[in-house]
Amino acid sequence: MVEYDDKQPGTPPGLTRPPRRGTRRERRTRFCSATRKIMKPIIGDHYQTQGYGRTEFARSALGLRLYRAFGGVHPGVDFGTRGVNLEIVATCDGTVVRAGIDGGWGNHVELKGADGWNRQYAHLSAVSVKLGAKVVAGTVLGRVGNTGSSTATHLHYGHRRRKLTGGWEYRDPSVDLAEVPVPVAPPTARVIKGSKSPDIYVWTGRMRHRVPDWETYAFLFRGESFEEVDDGVISKLPEGPPMVSLR
Repeated sequence: MVEYDDKQPGTPPGLTRPPRRGTRRERRTRFCSATRKIMKPIIGDHYQTQGYGRTEFARSALGLRLYRAFGGVHPGVDFGTRGVNLEIVATCDGTVVRAGIDGGWGNHVELKGADGWNRQYAHLSAVSVKLGAKVVAGTVLGRVGNTGSSTATHLHYGHRRRKLTGGWEYRDPSVDLAEVPVPVAPPTARVIKGSKSPDIYVWTGRMRHRVPDWETYAFLFRGESFEEVDDGVISKLPEGPPMVSLR
């Protein structure tokens, strides 16, 4: 039986225009999306300390300095682990295209997936794979750390690929994850302290201000307890000028 397709202009009678396959990049993206196993990049208890984009920390003085090369955008998602060097794993099948110390990224593993995007695992304390290795989703790649331009123990998880015009293109890496990471709740107390750091801060709800010494704390906040907050969370709170010492 001859099939006619009069809805598609330019199709000769008796012929059916084949379905559009898409560009090579589109086909690779569909293939990777269909075959990769969506999972979390860390084995164990972890939480988001900073998301992708122009976050509050990215707009702070320190963030503007750290992310100047990325146009003021935080190019990934940061996960805290309460200072524990947990194992990190591949979120899809791919090839290791970077493994080792890499400037501000610290110990850095980069995994190229079938969709052409590289998965970044930065600031690691240890690297468990070698350059050129073929890995599958779930393979242990290393451990969370605090190397390179890092403010506390955490994993920076990102996506990037080379642009035809040179340089890198970044995107929100949460597309890999079954659930969009939920940011950890900000502190609720006025006075906060790091879980492993001796520093104490006054938290205004928008900025943290370091209390210079215990004498100043005792004079201004006598009898007021402080909230202990994970150092990874505190490091991503915008920081204002320190308080004046009353010693």
